[in-house]
Amino acid sequence: MHAILSLGATHYDLTIPSNSHYNAMAISHRGKALKYLSLALADIDSCSAASLDGILATCYALVFQAYYMNDGAIDFAVMVRGCSLITTHIQRRFKGSKMFLLQNSEEVMQLIEPWLSKDMHPNQDDVNLCIRDIEQLHPFIHDGSTLCFFESLLNTYLAFQHSIQDAFRCLGDVYKVWHSMENQNFMNLITSTNIISRALFLHYFAIDTLMRPFLLHVRGHKHPSLSVGAIVMEQWADAAYYGLPGNIQRLVKHEVDLVRREKANIPLILRDGS
Repeated sequence: MHAILSLGATHYDLTIPSNSHYNAMAISHRGKALKYLSLALADIDSCSAASLDGILATCYALVFQAYYMNDGAIDFAVMVRGCSLITTHIQRRFKGSKMFLLQNSEEVMQLIEPWLSKDMHPNQDDVNLCIRDIEQLHPFIHDGSTLCFFESLLNTYLAFQHSIQDAFRCLGDVYKVWHSMENQNFMNLITSTNIISRALFLHYFAIDTLMRPFLLHVRGHKHPSLSVGAIVMEQWADAAYYGLPGNIQRLVKHEVDLVRREKANIPLILRDGS
């Protein structure tokens, strides 16, 4: 319940910005949701099927909320990983869920792939610059988990050179990397002191920006997340960028500019209906 209330408060904070007290409500309810979620996870092996469904529902609500928080990038990654781990636990113990239709990556692809373009990304100039920039980060990587994250991002960029379908499939592999890490390795990946990981997350934001118009097209209608998502992504990108030393900032400036450009074009995008 606290997760739902937190998500609702975040929604009102975004849509009715003059009512700033909704942000405080969102933070309060999110804290309580995380507290009770932590208690439930501590005894996860004895949870019933219904309880595990409730835990997964809580994680999903917190994922959606984090995506619309101006400082929610790390929370988003943590909760996406949480959803994946809980889903795996449910499938292992109960072979499925009574609340959710749990689908593997191939089933998701079969559902969404027909709606995605078989053409390469229309903006190959941006794609090529992103590939150039991420490859310049490779010499700074000195651990296996960060390398796996790097490779999944690079593969997604390379897939944009073939088709949007291929890129969507590779984007799913980014989340698989988060899921497959040992907990300590994942915590090291998201720590604020991991400079190269922070730079790689900027590439994740750039990929999200490149992919968003095509995923919105799959929905078949205009959606406010076009504007809200672009605004939040710019806030995430700025926060990550300004925490980097100057020599690394120079290597990811194009990606930050790419995210900022989408946000600057929101009025034009909405007016054109594209």
